[in-house]
Amino acid sequence: MAESEEKAEEEAAEAVKEESEEPAAEEGEVEVVEPAVDEAKPEEQAQAQEEPVAEGEGQPEGESQPEGGAETPATEESSPEGDSPEKEIKETIGDRLEERITSAEAAQSDGSKKPCTALCATILDGKPDTTKSSTNMARKFVVGGNWKMNGNKEQIGQILNFLKEGPLNADTEVIVGVPAVYLEHVKNNAPANVQVAAQNCYKADKGAFTGEISPLMLKDIGVNWVILGHSERRQIFGETDELVADKIAFALQNGLKVIACIGETLEEREAGQTETVIFRQTKAIADKIKDWSNVVIAYEPVWAIGTGKTATPEQAQEVHKALRGYISSNISPDVANSVRIQYGGSVTGANCKELGSQPDIDGFLVGGASLKPEFVNIVNAKQ
Repeated sequence: MAESEEKAEEEAAEAVKEESEEPAAEEGEVEVVEPAVDEAKPEEQAQAQEEPVAEGEGQPEGESQPEGGAETPATEESSPEGDSPEKEIKETIGDRLEERITSAEAAQSDGSKKPCTALCATILDGKPDTTKSSTNMARKFVVGGNWKMNGNKEQIGQILNFLKEGPLNADTEVIVGVPAVYLEHVKNNAPANVQVAAQNCYKADKGAFTGEISPLMLKDIGVNWVILGHSERRQIFGETDELVADKIAFALQNGLKVIACIGETLEEREAGQTETVIFRQTKAIADKIKDWSNVVIAYEPVWAIGTGKTATPEQAQEVHKALRGYISSNISPDVANSVRIQYGGSVTGANCKELGSQPDIDGFLVGGASLKPEFVNIVNAKQ
């Protein structure tokens, strides 16, 4: 009897225990809601625990993962930060920009290198490129007198006298090209505001070159300028574009400043070849030099030299403007803005002011008139 009662009590207790456990399990299922990713993708959960930084990329700081987080990895995999369209575009532009910069630096002939940072800011951020120099850069007016093979000591004394009497415009640089045998004499007797130039020098410092003088010889007697490539040297003595360019490069390397002459013949002008000729002559020089700071270009239309003919101010300006545009496109905008371009074609005291008023004419290279007192008027053309 006692045993049967004890057995009945145990069965009743067991039933109560089962009933109490079953609701607890159901309640637990309601209270504990685990993300689906924990049940469906345990491998990803483990990876997230091992690599928390990678798992958090692309999510705003402090934002919790939404319920049903199984979709979150798919979202991150489909558009990671490294593959965003904006970044891909910038990387593509950056790669192309780097190629352009490398190519430009290798090709630059003036030695200047535009900073990569400025270029990147211009292209990627849309900011203006402030490294480009102003197109209104001031260029000092420069007048050269080419005496050619003229003068003796008496005549040179007369020329020096009217140069001393002047007065010469202090804002104009004045240079006289003197026959070689009188270089030192003129240098020692010219007024302080008049510089002296040789009319030629060779592309070697010494050697078996009968009749030639070297840049080192000119520097030895204190001469700092030389005229090279004049049309008479090209036509009478057969100097080619390449030889002229070699002589210019060697003179610059040895510390001389150069008036580099270019220009077309009457036949070339009538054939419409003016720009073709002067661009070719300029390119030959640009192929040999990098620094243009000590170069003055003299455009001399051969058909106007010593003939009494002269280009109209508008014609001269047209050629000067075209030449400056060529330099800007093929050498550099900085060189185009800074290099001085003289006009040399029968310049006189009568036409110098109108010619000098043109925006791209930065001076004159004067022939016969430089032997006469009217040279003072030409020097003062900008007054």
